Amino acid sequence: MVFHGSEFFPSLPDDCVCQHCHQILSKELNALTTHTGQCKDTPRPDTSHAYVCYKCSYHTQSLDRITDHIKKHIRDNHNRDNDNRDNDIKKHMRDKNYGCPYCPYTARIRSQVKNHMITKHSNVSRMKCEFCNFSTKLIPQLRFHMNHKHANIL
Repeated sequence: MVFHGSEFFPSLPDDCVCQHCHQILSKELNALTTHTGQCKDTPRPDTSHAYVCYKCSYHTQSLDRITDHIKKHIRDNHNRDNDNRDNDIKKHMRDKNYGCPYCPYTARIRSQVKNHMITKHSNVSRMKCEFCNFSTKLIPQLRFHMNHKHANIL
């Protein structure tokens, strides 16, 4: 996003702290680059240290180079956040969050547990196919059976 010539990165962590002066820094790119050139606590042994990164030991004489360097930190943070979020979603999708109260059965989808409970733990009477020996406790299964096994009769 660009706001009046400055770039704002909402993905930058809240704990964006200068390693030299320990000041909490703004998330605005221009403010970060300005701080790298003006931080009073940053060691600057020679002119090659005109800009020193707030986060690592990188230093340069060029405002453009420090700006590009800071953008890399921001991208790294953004990518790490996205990777963690993606991993959390993948783990959640693998997790079986619903469990049967009567046995160790678990499932990812609540309706699967409901069907399990009906078929394994209930006294619901079985419904029988009128054309063959098939029977089930679940109406959707009976419908599926009828539509696929006896479609020519219906």
